[in-house]
Amino acid sequence: YLSPDFSDFGDTGAAQIAALIGHYAERSPDAKIFVACGSMGGALCWKLAARKNTGGRIDGLLLLGSLWDESFFSSPAFKRRVPVFFGQGSKDPVFPVEKQEAFFRSILAKSKSYPARFVRFETGTHGTPIRMTDWRGTLNWMLSKAP
Repeated sequence: YLSPDFSDFGDTGAAQIAALIGHYAERSPDAKIFVACGSMGGALCWKLAARKNTGGRIDGLLLLGSLWDESFFSSPAFKRRVPVFFGQGSKDPVFPVEKQEAFFRSILAKSKSYPARFVRFETGTHGTPIRMTDWRGTLNWMLSKAP
């Protein structure tokens, strides 16, 4: 379990996280790698999914009170069928739940059997998914679906 600092939510931050993933993947080549991103950190999840090196290494993405990115459909991670978990509060004032649900549905529209799961926290706000996600159940599901 790592909770890294990074310089920004753009390409520099993604490169820093990618380097960290690469370092630990080399040290533990059989370990599964799940990347959890909250709020604007979701931009990093999508950037990592799109990169050839990390999109081919990560085994799951968790988006918690976060944003969506249509470019995911052309990413190495999507092509590998990397499982995606979405946790979203129904009253999130930053990222509207309706938009995240629509993105989730668009994944299933492209591939009905794609390993994606959406948990809507009724009356939950922006930080609710980070606090209320059933981590054991979610990670076990991701382990069962990882490529």
